[in-house]
Amino acid sequence: MLELAKLDDLDEIMIDIDEVKKLFQARGLRTWPENYPSIEMVMRDIQEERIYIWRENNRIVGSFMFATNTNDPHYYEVDFHYTDDPNYGLIHRMNVIPEYQKRRIEYDMLEGIEKVAIDRHISYLRTAITSDNKMMSKILENLGYQKTGEVSSIDNIIRCGYEKKLVRE
Repeated sequence: MLELAKLDDLDEIMIDIDEVKKLFQARGLRTWPENYPSIEMVMRDIQEERIYIWRENNRIVGSFMFATNTNDPHYYEVDFHYTDDPNYGLIHRMNVIPEYQKRRIEYDMLEGIEKVAIDRHISYLRTAITSDNKMMSKILENLGYQKTGEVSSIDNIIRCGYEKKLVRE
């Protein structure tokens, strides 16, 4: 179930992030640098109500940061289609612990945040992933996100921008 994280969730979120980073490294993905995200960054995002978690059987199995109208430098150079519309949501640092990665949790989390965004009258969602993250690329495309281009980010890693225009029912 998708819910906003609380400060009590911080330790479990950070343990999960470390597990996912080890998996990324084992797969040869250059998704996150060693000290990223920091505990201070995640704590601040929780305090600002920007971290969402997915919980199953009383365990956090995934998390991500969701912000609106942000100026994250990782996204400055991405060629997004709806650049004239400032009403967007940004999905960042999505992760699901290894033993839950083949259970469609990423789909559930993305579909859940789409509902949250629509309720907040957000027009579209954006994200960027490393170009070597084929699994996440497939998930995004299956959910109707369009690849908008590639950019070499400030950490010299190629990232692909994805965007989805939301439809209100």
